Amino acid sequence: MSSQTDQNRTEQPTPRKLERSREKGQIAYSTDLTNGIALLITSLVFALLGDWFMHGLQEAIVELLSDFGPAARDDQLWTNLLTQSTWQVVLICLPVVLITFVATLLTGGLMTGFQLSPKALHLDLEKLNPAKGVSKLFSTRSVMRGVMSLFKLSVISGIVYFIVVTRYDQVGWLADDSLERSLDMMLDLLLVMMTGVSAGLVLLGIGDFVFQKWKHIEDLKMSRQELRDEHKEEEGDPHVRARRKRLQREMSQRRMLQDVPSSTVVITNPTHFAVALKYEPRTMVAPVVVAKGRDHLARKIIQIARAHEVSVVERKPLARALYSQVEIGSEIPLDLYQTVAEVLIYIQSIDRQLR
Repeated sequence: MSSQTDQNRTEQPTPRKLERSREKGQIAYSTDLTNGIALLITSLVFALLGDWFMHGLQEAIVELLSDFGPAARDDQLWTNLLTQSTWQVVLICLPVVLITFVATLLTGGLMTGFQLSPKALHLDLEKLNPAKGVSKLFSTRSVMRGVMSLFKLSVISGIVYFIVVTRYDQVGWLADDSLERSLDMMLDLLLVMMTGVSAGLVLLGIGDFVFQKWKHIEDLKMSRQELRDEHKEEEGDPHVRARRKRLQREMSQRRMLQDVPSSTVVITNPTHFAVALKYEPRTMVAPVVVAKGRDHLARKIIQIARAHEVSVVERKPLARALYSQVEIGSEIPLDLYQTVAEVLIYIQSIDRQLR
């Protein structure tokens, strides 16, 4: 059943599913790339600050050894000397540690998009299940990790072997040279090894990150049913959505009908369309449509207008034009000015005759 589900997952994950996976801490990440960049940065720092670093360590060691005799007979003096030497070593190593830490933090942040995942820090008792732990030991992913670890070990061993072979003469002279020169040669050899190993780890890490990214997307792929379910979840239940739209439409119509009693004229067709216009010459540039409707809503507008003694005029082409061209709350277009003006003049003449 599980294999059939995996085969049906052929659709790319949606942004919402990717966001949920990030919230859970499920992000494509390569430890090899982070370690490789950290080691490479450390190698570069040592290459730039190696002389200063070694000089500081030598001073700390010389100071410790010069004061070792007198301090050995006094416990308090020995404690102070050891504390002072420790702080000297810490201050010497601190720049290297800080630069490496910042480089590691930035590398991890760039891979994860600086995404914080508080849910990943929650205690999950299922992860402590021994049965699941044993099953993971014999899973395909564990076998692949074991093979990749052997491959990485082979690559690193090959790099170290190549460096040692190419510098075999330099290694042979270490025992016959002075202590200071031997230390310099060992430091130089160590830097070359660190740089070579870190470069190899970075290349392996890039490949591993590309693979982890691909595997992450593959694991998050969705079936068409999952896509439909997520769409329903985002859009909501169709019945609830339809009911919400109906309520919004009813509220809009109710507000519109409340403006009919204050309108100037209602133009009809005669029952299929009805458009209520409001015009106040002192405050308005042109008449404004305050309500419109067709069929049942048109009859409702006409009924309200007659109940509040608003003039109702039948003009079939004008009613259709106003209904199709003008939205509620908008002024009438320029090409309808003449026709609407004739209606307004007609209403005024009737009002004068009645008075």
